[in-house]
Formats: sequence, C-alpha cells, structure tokens
Amino acid sequence: IIDSDPFSGKKKHSFKPLESNDNTEYYMNKTGNIGLYHESGINCIDDCSTAPLLISGSSDHSVCLINYENGKVLQKLGKHRDSVEYVQFNKLYKQEIKYTNYASSSSLDGIIKVWDLNTGKIRNELEHDDGVIVHEWFNTEKNSNLIVSGCMNGIIYIWDSRNAKSIKQLRGHGKCIIQSLKITNDDKYIISGGDDSIAMVWKVE
Repeated sequence: IIDSDPFSGKKKHSFKPLESNDNTEYYMNKTGNIGLYHESGINCIDDCSTAPLLISGSSDHSVCLINYENGKVLQKLGKHRDSVEYVQFNKLYKQEIKYTNYASSSSLDGIIKVWDLNTGKIRNELEHDDGVIVHEWFNTEKNSNLIVSGCMNGIIYIWDSRNAKSIKQLRGHGKCIIQSLKITNDDKYIISGGDDSIAMVWKVE
C-alpha cells in the first residue's frame, strides 16, 4: 500500500552556494541556515537511514550536514586540506549504541576525519601516507567503531575510530589506487577494487 504521493520528479529543496553580500545575514536569519553551503563541486553525498540527514563533501575541502526535509544547512562541519572524496554516516547511527552518532569524511589530504554529530566537532583523525579515495564503516554492533579505508598507495587499512589506530593493513593491489570498497552485512568479508582492474575478497579475521 502506497500512502504517499508517487515520485513526481519535482525538486523539493535546492542547496547551493550564496554570494557573501549584504543580504547573506538576512537570508541566514530568515531560513535558519547557520552558514553557507559548498562553494565548489560536490564529490560525494551519503544519507542517514534513521534521520532526514545528508552529509556531503566538496572539492572546496568542506563537509556539510543538511536536513533534506526542511531544507536547512545544519552545519558546515569543517574542512580538509584537499578535496573531499568520500563521506559516510556510521551504519548504526542513532540506534542508541555507543560509538554510533558519528559520520566521517576522507580526502586527498590523506586524512579521514571522524565527526561527532552531537557536538559538531572532530572526534579523531585517521592519518594515511597518501590520499584516501574511499572508506566504509563496518555494519554490526560488535564492530561499530571500525572503519576500512582505501588509499592511493594501494594499501587497505582497518582502523579503530576510537583511538585512531590502524589495526590491520591489507596489501594485494600493488601500488594501484583503491577506488572501491564494500563490506558484507555480517562483516566477514571486505571487497576491494583498484586501478589494477582486479576485485579482491578479503576475509576479516
């Protein structure tokens, strides 16, 4: 049973940069937006499965949190030192489990920033030796604090986001850039794809 209007294809909200001028403060006060949106191309967006939230990353190095129901930019979380390539909410966000009210962003600056969405501040930074194209949170409650990342140096890292420690490195793609990562729902396997035209399946032990 469909109890809502079918998809109409009509735009509900538009999030776009504003020119900073005399009308900017008036707009912010009127709409409730706390700041300006991205000022350059948007590279990545993730949606929250339990709340009407989107997190987005841009080539202007910034990360933004928005509410797509009311059309408000909730927070410009902060900036990296280079283009933001991937963003993601913790898979168990808002399920009243410890270490789940977080989101993350990875960048060509080699850093994954873990954002505490309760405070809007950085909880930890996961530092790599090269740019990070993609990362994924693990799926289960047992591993809710773990992140896997794919680096431009061809190495796959598994991190504990609580202490920013790398607990394992997976090597097999040579020095080819890791472009894609997925974790099975039971967290037993990681699948990686790189510029070497190879997909690898890793058993998580």
